[in-house]
Amino acid sequence: CSFSPEKSYKLKALVKDKVVLEVNEPLLQVLAHSQLRICLSSGGVDITVKVIQKRVEHIMKQVRVSEDKLRELRRASEGEKLRVPEEAPLLIFATPRLVLLISDLAAGR
Repeated sequence: CSFSPEKSYKLKALVKDKVVLEVNEPLLQVLAHSQLRICLSSGGVDITVKVIQKRVEHIMKQVRVSEDKLRELRRASEGEKLRVPEEAPLLIFATPRLVLLISDLAAGR
């Protein structure tokens, strides 16, 4: 992700903005200290779930959303959800809001 658009978001803010609809264990216990880093690349999007405690970053999960999956997500209708990761999800996103967040990042907003 060295020269690609990327941004870190406080997980609590994404929950408040309804980009993230559900936070599951063990992430729920450390919600106040959690961040999401979204990094765009030519092959899709990398989503990294981090917990920052006492200035130390702990990566809880890294998930790659392929370009094909991203195209599919862009066609999602209101109410559709994305589980990250698919099996035993830590987070459940409102797909249209996540796509908008990624689009804004790609546009430099």
